[in-house]
Amino acid sequence: MRRGMREMAVQVMFAAFSFLLIRVSLSELQVTVSESPVKANVGDNLLLTCHLGVDQPPVDMSRLMIQWYHRGNLLAEYDNKLDIQDPKVHMSKEELQKGNASLLLSNIKANQAGSYRCYVYYAADTRMKEIVLEVADPTKVQEEEEDEQEICPKGSSPLVLNKVDEMISDFYKIHGKLRSLTRKVQKCLCSQ
Repeated sequence: MRRGMREMAVQVMFAAFSFLLIRVSLSELQVTVSESPVKANVGDNLLLTCHLGVDQPPVDMSRLMIQWYHRGNLLAEYDNKLDIQDPKVHMSKEELQKGNASLLLSNIKANQAGSYRCYVYYAADTRMKEIVLEVADPTKVQEEEEDEQEICPKGSSPLVLNKVDEMISDFYKIHGKLRSLTRKVQKCLCSQ
């Protein structure tokens, strides 16, 4: 009888543990973005879509942080307040409350082409999605081809350029962490 109770207790504990593992491994954050590449012409306005979903709507704004980057530069951020770093981009706090973290690019220029990264932090969950923007300028087709040869010589790969973008992004992350650490060390040394 005791042996049967022990086996049953072990099975119940195993089932409870398995349930917890499955629950923890299931993400409460889902992020979807525009299909890449997105194409636009110089002068266009374009919405780079980024939608988030959580297991228990509505989105709890106190647990949410959004960052949009292009070539390692922060364009827009929401962390309890909306902070736009680039006047050519727009994001709406009202739309964020609905799970819409899309970024509007106004009057697109050729130099805005490239990878855009949307980082979504919700509680302890993090997602990064990337959208590649291709910008065409129909009035400067000949000149653009010459510029591409200078910037991207024959034989070079867009994958290499994307890798450079990633490295720049990583550098800025590390740089921010080092600055934070330096401040902490300075405070510690000053308090002695």
